[in-house]
Amino acid sequence: MINYQYLVHNKSIINTAGVNVDHYFYLNGVQVLGAKLKAEGTVFFITDEAGLNLFYNGIITLQQLFNESSSSFVTILINDEPRYSVRNNIELKEGEKLMQEFTDTKA
Repeated sequence: MINYQYLVHNKSIINTAGVNVDHYFYLNGVQVLGAKLKAEGTVFFITDEAGLNLFYNGIITLQQLFNESSSSFVTILINDEPRYSVRNNIELKEGEKLMQEFTDTKA
């Protein structure tokens, strides 16, 4: 599970009117993304360089990057209240898109 209070913000990788995806890391080097859900809230999940490269190069969608996370557990933040969940059946907002399909991105 992600303890979002200890994350260090690195950069926003997607910043559109509907979707924000932010890249964070722990001081031990573990990489985490925070992405908006189709439902309410933001989900934090572990990722790695290989997955990020596949996403940046348009090979996998945002949802596929999420689904292939190395951890089965995620943290969902709703109104500043953390909830812990398994990764199953969670849908990201505009998760079906490839990186290039987002406009106004900051990669």
